[in-house]
Amino acid sequence: MEAIVKGIAEGMGAEYEFDYSYGYSSVVNDDDMYYLLCDAASEIIGAENIEPIEHPSLGGEDFSFYGEKVPSVFYRLGGHKEGEQVWALHNGHFYPDAEALKVGASIMSASAVKFLNK
Repeated sequence: MEAIVKGIAEGMGAEYEFDYSYGYSSVVNDDDMYYLLCDAASEIIGAENIEPIEHPSLGGEDFSFYGEKVPSVFYRLGGHKEGEQVWALHNGHFYPDAEALKVGASIMSASAVKFLNK
């Protein structure tokens, strides 16, 4: 990373100071929590509507700190209406569908009940 910054700075005749902080560890889902969440979500939205993420994402996420303390699972909830443009989460145009938030709350509630009944 520093080599890229150095190359760009030198190419533009600029100076740079490189200071990178290693702060976030990787988010790693607990297997048991993953299957518990999938089971709960299947009951709410149907198994056919669950799309496992096949490959790891490179995004940083402070949720990783929870996973270091307790078994946890990080999931993505689709939040746009069919036919509308999809905006990234931290984009100023992002506006989730309120119905999707209700679904997410239902999935989380069902997951909590399943966990507590284990």
